[in-house]
Amino acid sequence: MKLRVILKYVIAVIFTVIIISCAKPKEKSGSVKAYNISTKDIIASKALDTANPDFSKTIEYIGTDNGFAFIDLKVRPDNIFSLYMKLLGQPETNDTDKQYTFSGVWTKDSSKLYFTFLEKKPHMESFFEKGDTIFEVLSDSSFSFRYKYSEFIFYGVTCELKE
Repeated sequence: MKLRVILKYVIAVIFTVIIISCAKPKEKSGSVKAYNISTKDIIASKALDTANPDFSKTIEYIGTDNGFAFIDLKVRPDNIFSLYMKLLGQPETNDTDKQYTFSGVWTKDSSKLYFTFLEKKPHMESFFEKGDTIFEVLSDSSFSFRYKYSEFIFYGVTCELKE
């Protein structure tokens, strides 16, 4: 009789351990990695080098909806570009929307566009992630961009080539 009671308790403990181990939440280290995504990781999930922009027309890259910022990069055929940024105010910090417009000139080679800002210059280090393979900061007023990508991350915002 005592053996039966002991056996019931042992089985109950085993089932409890199994249920707890199956229901245990995932470790935090796995969830941290989900936020550590670089531009090249996102681009790698899409077809690479597939965009073929027609530079005889205005090319436009628009930021996707995100609640953080609106970005619009226009590359005109007359070798002028404009970058419009609207940083959306965050209610929890009582911030207000801030708008910036930058312009400059561009040139291209077989794989990159080269942008040089005129007059107002943004703080470009904040635009790109370290180790980014699409953008390269060349100076405090210029950067290059591999234009064959139809999507990239700029200032933390996914931007897509407008078709």
